[in-house]
Formats: sequence, C-alpha cells, structure tokens
Amino acid sequence: MRKILFSGILALASLITFAQNSISGQVTDDTGEGMPGVTVIIQGTTDGTVTDLNGNFNLSVPEGQYTLVISSLGFETMTFPIEAGSGSVNLGDISMANVGVGMEEVVITGVMDIVRDRRTPVALSNISIAEIQAKGVGNVEFPEVMKNTPSVYVSNQTGFGDSQMFMRGFDQINTA
Repeated sequence: MRKILFSGILALASLITFAQNSISGQVTDDTGEGMPGVTVIIQGTTDGTVTDLNGNFNLSVPEGQYTLVISSLGFETMTFPIEAGSGSVNLGDISMANVGVGMEEVVITGVMDIVRDRRTPVALSNISIAEIQAKGVGNVEFPEVMKNTPSVYVSNQTGFGDSQMFMRGFDQINTA
C-alpha cells in the first residue's frame, strides 16, 4: 500500500514539475489579414513554431520567463517579454509593420557588343590595343600577334615579312 501511495505522489509531482504552458496569438499584416509562415521562436533557443494559414500560432513552453521573437521576411521583427506561469498566455492580435526591402539593381553587360551590333551569329575574337602592344614587342609582323587567337593560323615559313594568315580556313585576302 505504501508503494502505491508513494508511486502516486511521485507521478503527481513529476506532472506538476513538467507542466506545459502555452503561448498563443494571431499575426496579421497592415491590412488585418492573417500571415501564414511567420516564424515564432523563443530567443536564444531553437524552440519555436510557424503560423498557420490564418496567422495563428500556439507554442508550448515550461514555466519561466522568455523573450518571444516573431519575424518574417519583409516585415519588422517583433519581440515580446513573456512570463509563463500556470496556464496559457494569449498575445491576441499582433500586427506586423511592412518594411521596404530594397536591393541594388543588377546590371548585365555583354563583352562582345560588336557581334550584337552587327546582328550576326558569327563568333568574334577581339584583340585589344594593350594585347597588340604586349605581344608585338620584337615582332614586326601583325599576323604574328594574332597567332594565339582561336581559328587563326599563321604561316611564316617563307621568310621575314612574308607571313601568311589563314582565318577559319580562308586566305588573308578574304579577311578585313
């Protein structure tokens, strides 16, 4: 009999110790509409929940003092000090203020504007002045500067000043 009485008292004490309190409320926007998917967490922990389709939330916590953090992308983050005692805490209607989220513009520029201006599907290799000056040191002939450009073949077997250039298989007569 004593064992049963002691077990009952121990079970009752553990229930009182681990009693859960609930924190609830509804999160709305500036227009009064319920906001789904808003994050509701206890600050400094990973304990939290997300609002339902109508903006309602219900979070079970043990007895104690907490700071409740309510946040959503594009809205001002709100914090509430909560003292959870025996029972539930209802925060009621929580209206979140819309905050303008601004991003800098993204500018995409093309490297080969020449092809776009000509409106042709032909591949283009652009050799800059700096590249000509860097590669042209000691070389008198311009075709030697273009030797490493894709689709360009330079033949200089005939002697000094007699280099021949072939672009995509065409003779230098056909290139501008």
